[in-house]
Amino acid sequence: MLWALVMAGGRGTRLKPLTLKTPKPLLKLFRGEQSLLSETLKRIAPLVPSSRTLVIGNQEFIRALRKVARRVPRSQVIAEPVSRNTAATVGLGAAHILKWDSDARVLVLPADHRIRNKRKFQIAVKQAETLAMRTNGFSILGIRPTSASSFYGYIEMGKRISDSAFRLKRFVEKPNERRARRFVRSHRFLWHAGIFLAPAKTILRSIEHYQPRLASRLRTIYVKGGAVRPQAAFKKLPDISIDYAVLERVKSASLVRCDFDWSDVGTFQSLMEQPDLTFRFRRFVASRVCEK
Repeated sequence: MLWALVMAGGRGTRLKPLTLKTPKPLLKLFRGEQSLLSETLKRIAPLVPSSRTLVIGNQEFIRALRKVARRVPRSQVIAEPVSRNTAATVGLGAAHILKWDSDARVLVLPADHRIRNKRKFQIAVKQAETLAMRTNGFSILGIRPTSASSFYGYIEMGKRISDSAFRLKRFVEKPNERRARRFVRSHRFLWHAGIFLAPAKTILRSIEHYQPRLASRLRTIYVKGGAVRPQAAFKKLPDISIDYAVLERVKSASLVRCDFDWSDVGTFQSLMEQPDLTFRFRRFVASRVCEK
């Protein structure tokens, strides 16, 4: 069955001071919408029931996260004692899911991005799930770029599998603007949104293969009542992203090219590009953009 692993540990450091007291996933930025986490949970609800959803975030904000994710079982809103980046989060979540479902497929996604066309997103996830089931591997959602942004990483499309599905050719770290323009003109590159789907067993096998030290330490850690135990062991995990730890190293992965309106709303400039930013935030954000 399909499960969801929502990564809600991001603080949103590039949006300080907006995020000094409230982490980015809990911000209510847009008119007519709830927090970014709440909107993410609503977006995946038609695909994955709350009973098969995990939300993993920082212990400091766990009460607020559980309040927003109140439909998710309390024990599945998991508190990390410290942030150890996304490889630890994904590994911990996949291992926990496997205890419940040995054939689980896991949709991994950030809690603090914005996607305005929910239906297109849901279609893309279903396509990614089909690819992951067929290949028993990773299926990554890539966004067709609308500008030559140097704020995002890029992924290059390889051999076409179907109309909007491709083999992964390579990842490219955030390029400079000149290189980003070349990528966009080539029509071969997509923005990397940090959303992917894979069998839980594949995720853990890949961590074991590419990051044996992380895998070894993850085996000593477990989740009980929504808390990570032992905390001291978790604090010793390597601080490494799932992209660098695994996704950029896998020999074979699939891409789904997506056309929905996506933003990581991770900078003041990207917030200003959102037309329905609340007046209170728009006034503040505009002043920050002008300062820069």
